[in-house]
Amino acid sequence: MAIPIACRCGGVKRDGKCDRCGAGPRQKHAKTTNQRGYDGRWKRLSEAIRKDEPLCVRCFASGKYTACVACHHIVKVKDDRSLRLERDNSLPVCSGCHDYLDESYERDKRTYWAEIKELNRTRENMQAMRENQTPTGGIDIVAQ
Repeated sequence: MAIPIACRCGGVKRDGKCDRCGAGPRQKHAKTTNQRGYDGRWKRLSEAIRKDEPLCVRCFASGKYTACVACHHIVKVKDDRSLRLERDNSLPVCSGCHDYLDESYERDKRTYWAEIKELNRTRENMQAMRENQTPTGGIDIVAQ
């Protein structure tokens, strides 16, 4: 029996599988990062999205403020390479949410797409909130 280890979701992995989220061991890729579509252009787009949208959309939807550290491809590069550099095909997320969405995509497409629909609504609301902010962080200052 393998030694239990902590999973990113907060659960415990026993015998390679998480008791909370069901994640298994990370798989090694047969192709390099560039061969899979994550080249310099993707890196620049990902950095621009994370700069413009610094909070994890999924955490924000549940009332938490977590810095995004990754951009999740809504439609996977392996499924449609033509969408890999489309900003609307990427969601800014934290590491834990990125892992969760990757697992969800593979496990249950119906649930995944329902959640993506909600996350896109949340993202639109976050963008509207940012656009409505004043330079002073949301406080209107009136000269007297």
